[in-house]
Amino acid sequence: MQKNKSYKYTSLDISALAGVAVISGVIFLIASNYVYFPLQGLATLYPIISVTWPAMYGLWFIGATAAAYIIRKPGAAFFGEFLGGLVEMVLGSFFGISVLIWGVLQGLSSEAAFAIWKYKRYDYVSMSLAGFLPGLPINIAGWFLYPDLYIAVINYAGYAGLAAFILLHSISGLIIAGILTKYFIDKIALTGIFDLFEIGKEVKKKI
Repeated sequence: MQKNKSYKYTSLDISALAGVAVISGVIFLIASNYVYFPLQGLATLYPIISVTWPAMYGLWFIGATAAAYIIRKPGAAFFGEFLGGLVEMVLGSFFGISVLIWGVLQGLSSEAAFAIWKYKRYDYVSMSLAGFLPGLPINIAGWFLYPDLYIAVINYAGYAGLAAFILLHSISGLIIAGILTKYFIDKIALTGIFDLFEIGKEVKKKI
């Protein structure tokens, strides 16, 4: 890592941020409209299916971790996540404008993880933390926006089940948005597509 690295955004950074936002926004939309929505219907018949909701939630955190891992500058995690949510909303998300609330909460939470190391650490530890943290505050907002969901969890599994339900969001984020996102971006970087970014040079050095 360069000691005097500039955190000023270049046109290349902005292009990458836009690309991540569009790709993640499409993934968010597919997860919302074509995975979650059908599962929600099935959960009314088979309550155990509701467990799949927090287990897949890490998919909605990848905008932040992917953008931060590629661009490696302050604000990348927040804007990658928020803009991804904006794209999802514009494309017709089942959740409507509320996705912007999630985008802010998730983006800020992941941003905090990279800020802890002053934007100088991008490994499995920092990526895992950036994937884990968003799972906590979103449940606070979720309690106010979708109280019936949380009451149903309590009625079905008790408060211990509620704690597990909340924690599962973070574990999903750690695995999907943290570990798997880093793994796949590293693999993609081997193709040379990120050679102009620090991630591209870093991965090539390990070959």
